[in-house]
Amino acid sequence: MRIQFYALLIATILCVSCQRSSKPSEVWPTKAWLYSSAEEQGMDGTLLASLDRKISNGDYGYVDHMLVIRNGYIVYDQSYLHDYEQISTGYDTTSSMYNYYDPEWHPFYNRTKLHSLQSVTKSVTSALFGIAFRRHELPGIKSEVIPYFSDFEIRNMDDLKRQISLEDLLTMRAGFDWEENIYAYTDPRNNCAQMEKSSDWVQYVLDRPMAEKPGKVFVYNSGASQLLSHLMKKFTGLHVDEYAKKYLFSPLGIREFYWKRTPTELPDTEGGLYLKPHDLAKIGYLYLRKGIWNGQQILPKEWIELSLKPYTKDTAPESDAWN
Repeated sequence: MRIQFYALLIATILCVSCQRSSKPSEVWPTKAWLYSSAEEQGMDGTLLASLDRKISNGDYGYVDHMLVIRNGYIVYDQSYLHDYEQISTGYDTTSSMYNYYDPEWHPFYNRTKLHSLQSVTKSVTSALFGIAFRRHELPGIKSEVIPYFSDFEIRNMDDLKRQISLEDLLTMRAGFDWEENIYAYTDPRNNCAQMEKSSDWVQYVLDRPMAEKPGKVFVYNSGASQLLSHLMKKFTGLHVDEYAKKYLFSPLGIREFYWKRTPTELPDTEGGLYLKPHDLAKIGYLYLRKGIWNGQQILPKEWIELSLKPYTKDTAPESDAWN
């Protein structure tokens, strides 16, 4: 699932292009972020206050939180309360973690401060694969993945499907026949909606026929991201949420999170993670600091560089380091 239907995601801003401050940052907010004024960190507080007023007036829809961080300091931190029970009136609010009109699940988890990240979950999942690669727990990034689904009887199997690599899944160039852009997520013709209604998400994705040669065409595909959940368990022996807690969340001081699971008890790696605003910002800060946290290399710098570059067949950066 790529978007929240009636709520924007938390607006978390890590300022990297503002006027440079005279205070180089060595702040590591493992326990808590430090606060500072915008002006002390080289920013214009009046502009942030203006943005705050526009959000409060509803100019940008249902924004739930604005968090601005500069040089490792919080310079603006504001929540915006919305009555989602009232907002969802008129929609089917049947209680279900995959009913995006159920105010018990969206945008907050059971009315706590944990906020649905939707497809930001995909980026966190990618980071976990970067950590696993650094720990030598993955095969080569160009390794074909179908052999790791040997427990499944896969329909529409052909030579194209056998060529799908881990890199293809991470870059959404797997080649599956998949439609997630034309139809709304509430429309049964949307493949992501069909997947979320199925009893086995991985089986649904694997059974899709192929439309393109893997690695050739980018198609936004939440199902490809869900296959990564199965692969993480195969490669490391841990589910994604367990792996995240041990190797990403704990080092960053993230102690509270919720990660939805599918009917087969796989973590939902296409959109199921919930975090608090301050903790989501820690992940952004980790990327900003080239994968280093308090002197420890959590994520490979090269993984971050590849993750942030355009990645299509014609422009994909070449690197023997991932083979």
